[in-house]
Amino acid sequence: MSDRSDPRTLLERLIQESDRTVEEHCENFQRRARELHERGATLSVRQLARWMAGQVDNARPASRRVAKELWGYSFKALLGSPDAGRGGTVQVVEVPRTATIVSGVGTPAAIDVVPISLQEEIAMAADDAARFARRAGVSINSELIEQFDSDVRKLAVDYLRRPPYAVFRPLAALRREIFDAVDRHPRPEFLSDLYRVDGRVSALLAHASSDLGHLYAADSHARTAWICADLAEDRPFGAYVRWVQSHIAYWRGDYEGYSASLVTIYTRKCMSPLGVSPRAAARLLQESGLP
Repeated sequence: MSDRSDPRTLLERLIQESDRTVEEHCENFQRRARELHERGATLSVRQLARWMAGQVDNARPASRRVAKELWGYSFKALLGSPDAGRGGTVQVVEVPRTATIVSGVGTPAAIDVVPISLQEEIAMAADDAARFARRAGVSINSELIEQFDSDVRKLAVDYLRRPPYAVFRPLAALRREIFDAVDRHPRPEFLSDLYRVDGRVSALLAHASSDLGHLYAADSHARTAWICADLAEDRPFGAYVRWVQSHIAYWRGDYEGYSASLVTIYTRKCMSPLGVSPRAAARLLQESGLP
């Protein structure tokens, strides 16, 4: 903790008012950066001291994002007047030093509390293993497909538990790897699975983009997911993608597109297997009272 009685910046004031040392704040910063997958964000004691003194006017974008998440103010505000925010309550995010890990699926009784450092080591080791499985060899095989499947399941769970911006980059990075795999001209028996996995990642990117308010990007990702569903000939997933597209259209104000997507969902998922034409499905949907 700083020994100065008069803080020079808002950041120095926050650190003085906290119950942690400068070293502990640096450790907290590093943990938060790993949680947010901000690999370019680092902070030493010396660098933090310069921030507190207002001796810098900028930092790496990744470091600025982590600082905002950790201390609740933009980087510019943190290096500004120490009087900022005095009218409100300042809450410094404290990253826990322990974490709860649930062993297995659907087994809430199997819960252990482990040191945060061990959790980080486990996560990093798993990431290394997954990266090796995705890149160990030129040919596409069933192990690579299974690894992609596992990656998508993990990111889908992360999406439900973490803010959209925290999972967007890992999702985009995974889809680039899948695109690269498709470009490597895999054997036909694996191509359908690659399209299916690619579609799932694209659908998650559509969700995240929509949540972040980028509807054009969301629409582009959803369209890619639809193309992948069609190439994989996966009708249930195609119906799901149309549902995603209908919600994007609704929030964009495209109510005609919203209704058209609902008709497609109803046709592909419910009526087509029964031999009902799209026109008849549209009439049935209208008669059902759905929007």
